[in-house]
Amino acid sequence: MDLSAETWLYALASVILVSLLSVIGAVFISIRERNLKQIVFVLVSLAVGSLFGDVFIHLLPEAFEKLETRMEASLYLLRAYSSSSF
Repeated sequence: MDLSAETWLYALASVILVSLLSVIGAVFISIRERNLKQIVFVLVSLAVGSLFGDVFIHLLPEAFEKLETRMEASLYLLRAYSSSSF
């Protein structure tokens, strides 16, 4: 297996990016407690919404596999979406 310089460059760039993201945590530690409480609520809400969205997107292909017709899966999806929006 021959790894090119481009592969190494992308791997190094991704590691640096992930490492820089951890610096964000250190920045939040230095923020005042009052401001931190306001920001944490928004960030936790964003994280929970992102995780729920990710779960549903990963479950969609399995739903289309398990049900007999694609129309049935689409109708279930439409019904679930419309009932959760209200």
